[in-house]
Amino acid sequence: MDIFLNIVGSFALTLSFAWALLPGGFGKCNYQRDHGRLPGLAAGPCWWLLLLVHPLALGLLWLGHGDITDWLPPPLALQLLFFGMFGRDVSTG
Repeated sequence: MDIFLNIVGSFALTLSFAWALLPGGFGKCNYQRDHGRLPGLAAGPCWWLLLLVHPLALGLLWLGHGDITDWLPPPLALQLLFFGMFGRDVSTG
């Protein structure tokens, strides 16, 4: 059962990473364009943190340092915070 949960968790983390990478990147760029230089500086490090926490959680999940209930909430919480603050406009235009 643990292997099945790790596979499901890996799938969820991979989809979450893809969502953070593409729409999150567009949201970061649009936020920087619309809000100016100084507020836009905060969006970059937050986006990189969001991107880095996914592979970290995936690695720790498969190395046996906890289960999916330990490693799925941090990326999910960062997704909600990032997209609530910076990633509201994810359009490509």
